[in-house]
Amino acid sequence: MIDQCGITMQEYKGMEVPEISYLLAHEYWHKGYAVETATVCREYGFNTLKFDELYSIVRDTNVASQKVVIRNGMNPIVSFVKHYCGADMPYWVYSVKRLMFFLNTPTFTL
Repeated sequence: MIDQCGITMQEYKGMEVPEISYLLAHEYWHKGYAVETATVCREYGFNTLKFDELYSIVRDTNVASQKVVIRNGMNPIVSFVKHYCGADMPYWVYSVKRLMFFLNTPTFTL
């Protein structure tokens, strides 16, 4: 299997928000698959599911995934620390709003 991807509902600021997530087998890293996967998820989330905003939550140390979400049109909006398995783990929350994405992408329609 190359990867797992999709849109899952995650808790953020007491709300359930749609998060684009992906997990690639190591041998497929740095080959463009994550960008392709995230792009398809974004288009599906906006065009089919009609979400107004999509999110990605990324570890602060995962620079490769940060680059993927930025290439997917997202911007960092806030950082937070999650306590998990006895350790504090910093994360970044990225998002893209449907309207802003479509305004900046002339090939798509509202």
